Amino acid sequence: MRLKGWTNKTTGETRPSGLSTEGLREYAFGGIHVMSPAIFPLLEQQAMENRVFSTTPFYINFCGEHVFNGYVPAADYRWLDVGKLDAIPQAEAMFP
Repeated sequence: MRLKGWTNKTTGETRPSGLSTEGLREYAFGGIHVMSPAIFPLLEQQAMENRVFSTTPFYINFCGEHVFNGYVPAADYRWLDVGKLDAIPQAEAMFP
């Protein structure tokens, strides 16, 4: 479950360049992060260089030097984006 790189499914581009996907499994990123504070200086450096940046390229750029692990829950689960106002009533109904 350690991130090794990224493949563009449409173009076949890999990052890091030349990444061998043999023996690797493909997973999608669900957008949930649990981070060690040790990674914050790298995030800050990336932000200072690019002002605005996406975390996905950040993880891909640093996955050769740092360990980024994925997680797949053992049981089914429901995702809900509570960053959208119309989702709040749904969340309240799910967790009364």
